[in-house]
Amino acid sequence: MTYAKEKISLLVSSGNGPAECRQAVGHVLSQIAREAGETGLDFDESRREADHGPNSAVVVLSGVGAGALAARWIGPVLWRARARSDPSTSARTGLSRSSS
Repeated sequence: MTYAKEKISLLVSSGNGPAECRQAVGHVLSQIAREAGETGLDFDESRREADHGPNSAVVVLSGVGAGALAARWIGPVLWRARARSDPSTSARTGLSRSSS
């Protein structure tokens, strides 16, 4: 049985969020890249860099199962981490994900 190769694009964005949201975008991109590698998918990204991390990125996943991986990353994300921009806080960072 052969499976069709899928190609899926995702937009990962911090919107107008603070530095912590841009840091979270960077973490999300790293995680998607890791998961793509583990499942044998091709991963390509184009990011718009800013202070403290990317404002946004377009990710293209290609290969059998690209849709399944993308589906796990569609919707809002709550990323909890200490803010590197202000280590005295334990800011909770959030960002949105959507697909096209």
